[in-house]
Amino acid sequence: MAPHVRVLSEQVSRKIAAGEVIDRPYSVVRELVDNAIDAGAATVEVHLEEGGTKSIRVVDDGAGMAREDLELCFLPHATSKIESEHDLEEVSSLGFRGEALSSIATVARLRITSAPDDSGSGNRLVVDGGRLVSLGHAPANRGTTVEVADLFYSLPARKRFLKRASAETRMSQTVLLEKALPFPDRAFRLFTDATMKLFLPADDLSGRVAAGYPDLGDRRMLHHIEGSGESFSFSVVTPGLDMVRRDRKRLQIYVNGRRVWEYGLVQAIEYAFSDYIPGGLFPSAFVFLEVDPHEVDFNIHPAKREVRIRNLRDIHARLTRTVKEYLKASLGRRSREGQTPISGPELWSAAEAARPPVGDRGHGASAAPGEADAGGGAGGGARGSAGLAHTAGHRLPAERPREAFDLTRRFQVPEVAPSSVRYLGQAMRLFLVGESESGIYLVDQHAGHERLLYERLRSKPQVQNLLVPIEMSVSAEEDELLDSRRQELATAGIVVERGEDGGWRLLAVPAVEGVDAEGLAETLRELSSVSAELERDFYADLACKAAIKDGDVVDTETGERLMQEIFRLETPHCPHGRPLWLELSREQLFHLIGRTL
Repeated sequence: MAPHVRVLSEQVSRKIAAGEVIDRPYSVVRELVDNAIDAGAATVEVHLEEGGTKSIRVVDDGAGMAREDLELCFLPHATSKIESEHDLEEVSSLGFRGEALSSIATVARLRITSAPDDSGSGNRLVVDGGRLVSLGHAPANRGTTVEVADLFYSLPARKRFLKRASAETRMSQTVLLEKALPFPDRAFRLFTDATMKLFLPADDLSGRVAAGYPDLGDRRMLHHIEGSGESFSFSVVTPGLDMVRRDRKRLQIYVNGRRVWEYGLVQAIEYAFSDYIPGGLFPSAFVFLEVDPHEVDFNIHPAKREVRIRNLRDIHARLTRTVKEYLKASLGRRSREGQTPISGPELWSAAEAARPPVGDRGHGASAAPGEADAGGGAGGGARGSAGLAHTAGHRLPAERPREAFDLTRRFQVPEVAPSSVRYLGQAMRLFLVGESESGIYLVDQHAGHERLLYERLRSKPQVQNLLVPIEMSVSAEEDELLDSRRQELATAGIVVERGEDGGWRLLAVPAVEGVDAEGLAETLRELSSVSAELERDFYADLACKAAIKDGDVVDTETGERLMQEIFRLETPHCPHGRPLWLELSREQLFHLIGRTL
């Protein structure tokens, strides 16, 4: 009886292995640019023909290779990065597996020309389908040029799934940009069909981000935040609130020079911004994390997109705290100058915005072509708004309405001196209304009270013991979470203990006005759905349930006291990022009804 199990031939097994590493032209670009960076290149050029399906050429001025190195470099598991299994514990290079050139050589025609010095003489290696064709002398400058032609000619099944040349080019450009961002001291160029499509000159980190993503605006609009801890350090480049999006495309994490998807670090940035932008929108931020090689493991996936970090919890906490403190100091309160959030088209209809002011009809010129969309699209995120911030509310007489709006402007809250505002009353059972010499203030009673309760919960309030403990029946998962977070809850003034029947008992609650013991018990039962950020999620949920609701009637004394306390808050946004108040200035009111000051 013939055996069903057989050992694959080397030719078949190498093609299977190569398919895991090289799946599209951008995979070739990724691996070759890694090698160029590891070689210490100051300049890296990528040349593509027909999206890389016809030809990919990567040129660098790095260390180069001698003839002996060229003779081995295309063989499976040939590498200069590591030597023993112990080296895997302290990998500092981008590449280390020894699979890239071998995989490329298996599925394409490979030619490498390299020289380790400036003598002008080097060597050229030619490999076809994994087989050595030739190796000999050739003129070459210091560095290495790798040419890959007829990608997947030996693997036609893979070739049939390639996209159009323009799509493959875009993917390669994205990869090159991701490789270039963590190395701003190197220059990178991308040529497609002999035309330069991307040039990133050597610069600092903020300059590199601005050059790579011009939609973020001028580099002067970017904030550079730095922090460190035991065995790690990080830099964060962000436009702050000047660029929020409906997706996470501009929220990128780099660990030791590699772009990775690590949700814990993405979450850390989202938590840091959570006081300033509401759910459903995401900040733009580029995190460059350097971790001791002993604390990370990239030996998980051939593309090295995944990483395990031993001290992830410490990094998460430090990253969140550092960015949050920076935002609190720099962006928490914006000055009155240029703050006119109600003038944005998101609050007024296009027809109203298009109507010229009374007394100014016929005196303005039409807007220039292209001005209508200068504010950035709502679907793709806002553009840098430095120019808009200084012109908002001072529209030219017949300026055309913008078809899109800057998402960030609805979150800008004008600064106010509480003592200068006189309480007028409640409107629509939703807003507390105040008046000052400069204008009228509308305060969201629910959001404002929610923020007040949230801050009191975070300040570790006094404990109020219950006369009758509340019994709670919980699931096995909820039981485990309550047990593990028992001390953390006690710090927040929430005292629980395990009951005799296997359930839990709520013994004490925070001595904070509005906190209902029954509601708190129900929130505790939902603790299993809360993330590791107890302060951000649990407190916010508890404060939201305990706060005054939309539609609740507020008496004059309570409304006045509540409005004054809200104005004194250090962060003028609710825990979910919504602004607590807006201002209708005297100038805006006169403008809306056609009066002159």
